[in-house]
Amino acid sequence: MKNCDQLDFKSIDKLVIHIIQNIGEVHRKYINAGKKITVNHAEVKVVDPLMLIPGCLYSDTIGQSSEFVEIKPIVVDEIDPYTRKPAKINIKIILMDLETIRKNKDWRAIPRKVGINIENQGFYLMRHNRQIGRALSLGIYTKHPDFNYFRGEISFPPVLDKYFGVQTNKSRFSLDPSIRDIIKERLKGHLEQIRKVVKDWNSKADAEESETGIRPSEEIAAKVNKLLKNNKYEPSLKEIKEVEEEANRKKEEEIKKLLMIQNLQKKKRKKK
Repeated sequence: MKNCDQLDFKSIDKLVIHIIQNIGEVHRKYINAGKKITVNHAEVKVVDPLMLIPGCLYSDTIGQSSEFVEIKPIVVDEIDPYTRKPAKINIKIILMDLETIRKNKDWRAIPRKVGINIENQGFYLMRHNRQIGRALSLGIYTKHPDFNYFRGEISFPPVLDKYFGVQTNKSRFSLDPSIRDIIKERLKGHLEQIRKVVKDWNSKADAEESETGIRPSEEIAAKVNKLLKNNKYEPSLKEIKEVEEEANRKKEEEIKKLLMIQNLQKKKRKKK
């Protein structure tokens, strides 16, 4: 592992988890359609950033999304050889299931645990049902924390590669200005509406949580801080780091348990 260039993973287990999640996201359409992919004998499950596919990773915690509004497809003057009809660019925008997220006891910690943040907000590019780009603004909007619960998907067939500047290795692309303008026109007002819904939801949650305007988590933190001062005890940097590592470890354990169960099941089948 130490001789590999630009490798950020310190253990095989963490690397395998990363690979499984990445494949589950990139090829989610095919997996959801029944395609089986395995890594180290573990079956890859669907990871859907838009939370539209039933049973995808974290759906038991943050629920299943639905399209915020139906966006009219962009029909291009090119014939798609697969359908033999004019090629289309399909656009979806979603707002995550805010009410299901709120039902979690530690709902304010959910975004950090499942990656609801600026890094993952934005548009996901799907070429022929395979993801080639993730969490992009594409010049369509400006990233901001108010859009953390927003995801978009732009899908297109290979015949339209020139409109997305797709290169041979599919690693680089750029949106044609004329297509960008049409998308912006199609989405006009909808993204701002999503922003308003999220802001109103957050304001309502703040008001409902405490009559004093102080969040329960802040009240608990204040009480703990007072007790620590009374006891003249201050946690060390090592202890603080251990708490942070424990939170990350719990996230990894969920996937490790799945890997162990699947490996045991496979061994049992082989013995039979």
